[in-house]
Amino acid sequence: MSDRRATISDVAMAAGVSKTTVSRFINGQADRISPATRRRIERAIKSTHFHPSSAARSLKARGNDIICLIVPTFEAPSVGAFLQHASHALINAGHTAVILGPCDTPEALGKQHAVLAGMNPAGILIAGNLSQDDLKTLMSGVLAPILPYANDTGEKAASTLLSMMAEAE
Repeated sequence: MSDRRATISDVAMAAGVSKTTVSRFINGQADRISPATRRRIERAIKSTHFHPSSAARSLKARGNDIICLIVPTFEAPSVGAFLQHASHALINAGHTAVILGPCDTPEALGKQHAVLAGMNPAGILIAGNLSQDDLKTLMSGVLAPILPYANDTGEKAASTLLSMMAEAE
């Protein structure tokens, strides 16, 4: 037997249904699924020894409170203090601060874009300078208020972003 943890994909394959159908079943939307399909999913969950990931469920549930702090490079001497002050201000306002970086190569930029797009953050704070092209690449398809770097303290930048988010609601 493999040490690998079963995933929704494993359950879907075993039940002969889509991952979306398994997700609906797990998230309490079983009324939208036929009784025969529910039974197949239940059997597949037992046979694969599937257990929902509490980390994944937590991220999904809290997705709307995540604020991403994008760091193009960690080389600037003021980045550490900026991130510390911005993170504290965001956490004190009830958000989860997630720091992504660096974005200083095309490969890193692409990886950070994939992570960012998957997070669906409530807001984005750019903690440094990015070219317009890099900013477009990073933000492609991401729908969230964005505050590009300003020469503010981290606390002031976080406050400005939170105000932008409140206005966007």
